[in-house]
Order: sequence, then C-alpha cells, then structure tokens
Amino acid sequence: MDTGGYGRRDYWKQPFIRDRHELSWTEGMAFFRDATGRPGPSTWEAGHYPDGKADYPVSGVSWFEAAAYAEFAGRQLPVIAQGYKTEPPDFDKYVARLSNVSGALRRSANSRDSDRTGRTI
Repeated sequence: MDTGGYGRRDYWKQPFIRDRHELSWTEGMAFFRDATGRPGPSTWEAGHYPDGKADYPVSGVSWFEAAAYAEFAGRQLPVIAQGYKTEPPDFDKYVARLSNVSGALRRSANSRDSDRTGRTI
C-alpha cells in the first residue's frame, strides 16, 4: 500500500472485465477500495489492515489485485497446470466430486481408466 501500487498502471497487466465488457482503467480501479473509500483490499480501513490482524492472511483481495501484487513482487500467479504437478495422485477424486460438471463426466473422471480431463485412456 505504501508504495502506491494501486496508482501504478504498470502493475495492472490484465484488462478489467465486468459483465463481459472491458472497463477503462479509471472504471476498473474504482472497484478496488477499502471500507473508507481509499484504494486497497476491501476488508482494510484507511489503507491499513484491521486491528489485531497483522499476522493473518490478507483477505478481501480480488484476482486483479493479487495479479498486480505478483507483478510488483516480480512473480506471477500460478496456473492450473502448475497445480497438476504438485497435487497428490488421487486428488482428482475430490476435485471432480466438487466440480460443476455433469454426472456422466463426473463418473468418467472418477473411473480408473480415465485421465484428468475425463477422457478414457
């Protein structure tokens, strides 16, 4: 917050999309305000995290804000393909069960003869 990241366009690489329409820089940035109307995470007040929450994970941060912070830090947000390399071998059975997919695809994804996409192999 103190480095002015909310005012630096060079950190905000992703277009702002709302209801399938791209927003201007000014329109998009208007959504990223704390409880007092200052730029920042929505759960903060006056540019600071809530009292007693110094050791807590930051909350109230959108994907856009996380991507801008990653850019500031010289990093990038992980993509789903990176998760596949780190997850336990049987993790798919939990993901498929909790996913918004049809029953046919869910059965296929949970079978022993299918890959992560549900295709029979």
